[in-house]
Amino acid sequence: MKIDPRSLEFNKEYTFTENVDFSNFTFSKDNRIKCIKSCNAVIKALLVDSYLELKVNLSGEVIGICSYTNEEFPIKYKVKEQMTFSNNEDSDYESALNEEIDLDPYFLSIIDSEIPLSVIKPGAKMPSGGDGYRVISEDDLNKERNNKTDDRWSKLDDVEL
Repeated sequence: MKIDPRSLEFNKEYTFTENVDFSNFTFSKDNRIKCIKSCNAVIKALLVDSYLELKVNLSGEVIGICSYTNEEFPIKYKVKEQMTFSNNEDSDYESALNEEIDLDPYFLSIIDSEIPLSVIKPGAKMPSGGDGYRVISEDDLNKERNNKTDDRWSKLDDVEL
């Protein structure tokens, strides 16, 4: 989705609605998101002085990858965000009012930040173990480390002092 601030009138609120297509965007293999299936964007834009204020409402669905089972499953999201653009170079806001603004990268980062770092498919259970590994709590691991003896020192147990 692109917005050209030069085509907007001052102090007049505009509403833009679009279904944004992210089908060509690919996530890295180790990401918790496989793809963005749908994204509906509703933008309220207001140009005031040298600032463009955008109220962004995004909703849709991503395909997530379960942290426990590596299975794909749908995750719905709905997020509200506010963004401000400015011509003022000294401003803390993004500077870009003299050109068309591509909002898709901003939408990607908003969606990415909305999805938890560890997604778990509903009903999925943490595995208890498998071939060459087992899952234990950190407390159990610390107990095992404290109780473990080094076999190299076992001969010294037979020495009487």
